[in-house]
Amino acid sequence: MKVVSLVSNKGGVGKSTSAYNIASAISYVVAPAEGQTEARVLFIDLDESCDGTRMFAPEYDGSQEMCSELGVKSLYNFFTGPDDRQSLLSCICQTNNPGISILLGSSRNQSLADISQNDINQLRRRLSVIADDFDVCVIDCPPARGYTTLMAMLASDVIIPCSDISFGGLTGVKNALADIDSLMKKYSFYSVDVSTILVRSFPPMTGVNEENEVFAKDRGASWYLAELGKITSLSPTFLRNDPLFVTTLREKGLSVYSNPQKALTKQYAAVVVELTEIFFKLALRQPPYSPFAVFYPSK
Repeated sequence: MKVVSLVSNKGGVGKSTSAYNIASAISYVVAPAEGQTEARVLFIDLDESCDGTRMFAPEYDGSQEMCSELGVKSLYNFFTGPDDRQSLLSCICQTNNPGISILLGSSRNQSLADISQNDINQLRRRLSVIADDFDVCVIDCPPARGYTTLMAMLASDVIIPCSDISFGGLTGVKNALADIDSLMKKYSFYSVDVSTILVRSFPPMTGVNEENEVFAKDRGASWYLAELGKITSLSPTFLRNDPLFVTTLREKGLSVYSNPQKALTKQYAAVVVELTEIFFKLALRQPPYSPFAVFYPSK
């Protein structure tokens, strides 16, 4: 099983939306194992807001009361219960997408900070027990720089920093790269790929951004690229629909995809194709395939 985490210590950068769409696309574009109709994807929601979970189950609120009412377990049970294969698998639910299973987010995720601080290797170890049951695991990390995110990073083969065009977004990328570097120095067994940054971009801003910079009407992307180049050589993948913006960035040789809200698109499938070819080394379905053939969760 390959594990990918989407990380940012800034909220509102499209992390949960990207995690949802990437998980959905993987279940269709990655070639299924023999005897399977879809690639087997595990989605883990480490964010206590449970936004990623609600994209699959809109009515879910992350409470233990609701889990008891529905007769299901959550992330909290996964970490506090036994660590044998059957016990861990019993915490995982099937979504309406036949290729995707989910470890439901929990409003008690804050307690994971204590769990991860005491044993930062716990997620990596527990996922290794069920590694043969899934092809890819997608982790939606909390919008915070802390032990829970570090625990997810340590369990990952691939890490995708998420950002927006702001000083806070840049800081999130810088922090993520610094944390990855620290983990690699501390744990000799740890190896991870980081070859893209997903950037949610907004319409050009005018006037003063109270937290950050003065943005001229057409300077947002240029400013961001210049500042990003100071902290990393990684090329960002911008998530935006604006045709002029897309054309300008493509002229610079950058990848550009749209950023839908809770809906899988051909652009996200293209992102997944890139990720699978570069990172996962997993076989893809034979084209042509249509990302619109994915089974969507019902509301």
